[in-house]
Amino acid sequence: YEYQYTMEGWRDLLVSYLKEKVIPSSTSEGVVIVGNSIGSLASLLTAKELVDESLDEKLKGVVLLNCAGGMNNAAVLDDDWRIKLAYPTFALINALLKIKPVAQFLFDKFRNKETIENVLREVYRNQDSVDDDLVELIRQPSCAPGALEAFVSILTGPPGPRPESAVGSLEGAEVPMLVLWGDDDPFTPID
Repeated sequence: YEYQYTMEGWRDLLVSYLKEKVIPSSTSEGVVIVGNSIGSLASLLTAKELVDESLDEKLKGVVLLNCAGGMNNAAVLDDDWRIKLAYPTFALINALLKIKPVAQFLFDKFRNKETIENVLREVYRNQDSVDDDLVELIRQPSCAPGALEAFVSILTGPPGPRPESAVGSLEGAEVPMLVLWGDDDPFTPID
């Protein structure tokens, strides 16, 4: 069995978890869903699904931190002429990732400690926060069985719905949203 990672799949997992574990045991105040980057998009889609299922009385808000535009770069192909120019490169990378030895080589490059540390140093303003423990915490899941397959599925799978597709439902249900964005975020810039 090969799991196909999708934004809708993550949404469904979160909705199930909330309905089974959180909402029944929550206080009368309800729940606030918070996510960062791709987790923000999953949170937003989860909130929309709760509204669509008429559970919005239990939803007290959504907090989005540097919300991603989709699960992968394919989500933003229509946004900008510069990204459209890069489409052949994205298509080539997707094709190469379907070749297991190539995918393994790239995956090993991405998950090595030095690469992880360099990426973390790009996004952490406080460089003292980037230590061996954090690098290992990020690296460890990449050593689990199925990690390569998850990596390929996320990068080559469908991008999923855009954030804009969920906002109207939440506004209509008057669900409060707080959107926070780092001015210097190198991966999901606000523009």
